[in-house]
Formats: sequence, structure tokens, C-alpha cells
Amino acid sequence: MSFTVSGYTIYERLGTGARATIWLAENQRTGEMVALKRVVRRATDDDRYLVQAA
Repeated sequence: MSFTVSGYTIYERLGTGARATIWLAENQRTGEMVALKRVVRRATDDDRYLVQAA
């Protein structure tokens, strides 16, 4: 099963941690296989963490 997000085809979840999930994905324009990281934001998160994670 796969789905598309912002120009990437997402194939499978590679791992999950306390603040992020890593997905195996393919760039639709270049065909390059990449790992995408989705950082989870909670109401208690500090904006400084998000700047550092970017």
C-alpha cells in the first residue's frame, strides 16, 4: 500500500520514535528513494524544538 504527500510517494513506515515517524518514500520528480521524517507536534511542545529539528 502506498500514498502520495507533496510530491512524494510514501511506501512504508521504517520506524517510530517519541517525536517522529520515518517513512520510505520516492521523489515523484526525480525517482530518488528517500527517508522522510514527520515530526509530531503536541500542544506542550516548545517552538524552539521545532526550529532545531528543521
